[in-house]
Amino acid sequence: MNHRPGFTLVEVLIIMGILAILFTISSLNLSNTVPQNSLNNAVELLVADLKQQQLSALTGNTEGQENSSHYGIFFTADKYTLFQGSSYDVNETSNFDVNLDDISTSTTSSGSVIIFQKNSGEILNFQPLNNIITLTHNDIGQSKTITINKYGIIESIL
Repeated sequence: MNHRPGFTLVEVLIIMGILAILFTISSLNLSNTVPQNSLNNAVELLVADLKQQQLSALTGNTEGQENSSHYGIFFTADKYTLFQGSSYDVNETSNFDVNLDDISTSTTSSGSVIIFQKNSGEILNFQPLNNIITLTHNDIGQSKTITINKYGIIESIL
């Protein structure tokens, strides 16, 4: 009897089945990676912007104005806006919008605004229960919560 080297049809089908199962498992694990990274990046960007707004208030940055002023962040459902002044003015041309694709924001802060006081960097009109910002990825429903104290220091990111 002639014995030819190679694989039988059954052996090839078993290997293909094992590879298909491994591919399915790995693709399921990778499908949440992109939205998770997107959420993490949005949190890092927001934290950097919070620190920058506080630093601008602390150092008395005038940004071309005559006097230094407060700096703040105004939150809406799908973006937040960086602004200068003691209150948010939608018509101010110096406002800077940060759009968060597929990520929604919510905050316990009254008026959905956090304002850092000039020269001290503390949060203006701070209320202990109004210090939480939540970012939620709309596709996977996963959330990250940022807690800030009255001095503008980020206490936790969960």
